[in-house]
Amino acid sequence: MAALLALAGCDAGPTAGTPIAGTTTATSTASVEVTAAVCKRFADNKALKDFRAQRASGQAIDVNLATRATDALSGFSADAVKKDLDSGVSVALNDAATKALVVGTGIAQGAFDAPAFEKLVGEVDDACRGH
Repeated sequence: MAALLALAGCDAGPTAGTPIAGTTTATSTASVEVTAAVCKRFADNKALKDFRAQRASGQAIDVNLATRATDALSGFSADAVKKDLDSGVSVALNDAATKALVVGTGIAQGAFDAPAFEKLVGEVDDACRGH
C-alpha cells in the first residue's frame, strides 16, 4: 500500500502506534506531581486529620472543629480547578468543597451533619488513593 501511495505522490502517513504531533499517550509528569501534591496536602490537613480522628473515636464533633474542617475542605475548591490535576480528584474535590459549604451552614445552630461531611472527606480520600 505504501508503495502505491508513493507512486501516486502521496505520503503514507504515520504507522500504527506513532503518536500524532502535539498529543501524548501517557499522563504527564506535571499532572502526576500536581495531583500527588494536592492529595498529600488534603491528607495532611490538620483540621481534616482532627475531624477524621474524632469521628473514628466516636466522639461528638464540637463547633470549633466543625468550623475548621468545613473551612479547610471548602478551601480546596481552588485546587479542584488546577490545570494538571487528575480529573477524578478534581471532580471529587470540587464536589466536596461545594457541598462542604452546604453541610456546614448549620454549625452555629448545632446542626452540623458529621456523617455527611465524613462522606465528602471519604470521597476525596478515595479519589486520591494511589496518587
